[in-house]
Amino acid sequence: MRITVFEYEKLLIKQHRNEQLHYITAMDAAQLQNIFVGDVPAFVRRDNYVAAQQWVGVVDLQGLSIEVLPKISFCESSLQNRKILINMLCTVDHITLSSPRESSVSIESFGFRDLMIYNYIVLLEQYVKSSLILDYVKITKTQSVLRGKIDFRQQFNRPEEFPTKFKCTYSKYLKDNKINQLLLCALTQMFNDTGSSQLRYRIKKLTHEFSDIQNVSRDIALKTHIAFNSINSRIQSPVCFARLYLENLSVGFSAGKQKAQFMLFDMSKLYERYVYCCYHKIYGSHVNYQYAKKYLVKSSSGRRYILLRPDIVLKRDDCLTILDTKWKRIHGFAKESDIYQMNAYGTSFDGCRAVYLLYPYDSDSTAYIGDYSLELANNTRQNLRIRLVDLSISLNWPRFRSHLISLVE
Repeated sequence: MRITVFEYEKLLIKQHRNEQLHYITAMDAAQLQNIFVGDVPAFVRRDNYVAAQQWVGVVDLQGLSIEVLPKISFCESSLQNRKILINMLCTVDHITLSSPRESSVSIESFGFRDLMIYNYIVLLEQYVKSSLILDYVKITKTQSVLRGKIDFRQQFNRPEEFPTKFKCTYSKYLKDNKINQLLLCALTQMFNDTGSSQLRYRIKKLTHEFSDIQNVSRDIALKTHIAFNSINSRIQSPVCFARLYLENLSVGFSAGKQKAQFMLFDMSKLYERYVYCCYHKIYGSHVNYQYAKKYLVKSSSGRRYILLRPDIVLKRDDCLTILDTKWKRIHGFAKESDIYQMNAYGTSFDGCRAVYLLYPYDSDSTAYIGDYSLELANNTRQNLRIRLVDLSISLNWPRFRSHLISLVE
């Protein structure tokens, strides 16, 4: 059973589960209450309901999958919503998704996790078509023929029954390397996670291509450092996708020792990073993220306090445009704390042309789109602009690019 809800939408606590009415049991609610991402609870519980906070993704309980999607205006379907979320995740992790060459698989019924798995399968199928990449692997082996370097410490500590053999360390060009081990580890995990027979069939076919590859644990796979270059650049997207999936997969236990597997993302942080990545794609090195150059307070001794760190700074014509993202709806106007924050940015950074608050598009927020001014001392003013980002068109990059440019022009 799969229940799909949106951020802050309620899961009602009832005696029995109901997919359409979003009913969960008291035991389900207790498990959700014990899910933490870092030190932050992913769900809040009240007397008769549980609701996700700013977290989106999927939670697997026994016999129940709960999918939490972001609220994105103008989305025509949950499938489009899932695609936008995956596109955002891939953009911030520098993953270029591939379009499948065939349409035999119907993705309409796929939830968020299965759609993630499907996209990884497509990437991996294209990768194996051009053969698995080879890489140098360091091998340490006792043998009768000298090869590479002798490990003298091991050589002199070896048992006497091998007096004519050498403890050698050398490199060999193999398919069974850290890159392919990571890709296989993610593939194996996905096989265990999906309930789709279509996806399992395609994973099995792919696994045959990795038959000579050692199947390592997730911890070992994630410790692997892979540097990309002109030789292995074709595996950047599959490797980054494998990391994205494995790094964000967690397992928690309730008081009753019931296991809950979950993959949850902080939508506020994701939105911030996604908007930055898109503007960086447009303006390149003229865009800075978390621009930590100024302190708000300075003591008489010269010590500085309160480092200012705006989300995005756009440098053009020797002037700065400061952009701050807010994953929230506007109710009655921007929050006072957000305005104070923008005032600090606008008055502390030299050459600041304007400060922008970028909210996700919402029909109830359109009344507050506009150009404002921060009224400062000595009749001076700082431009404050409130804009709404329409994520519903983000799958169409040319259109979304023009939209983002129009927001800051």
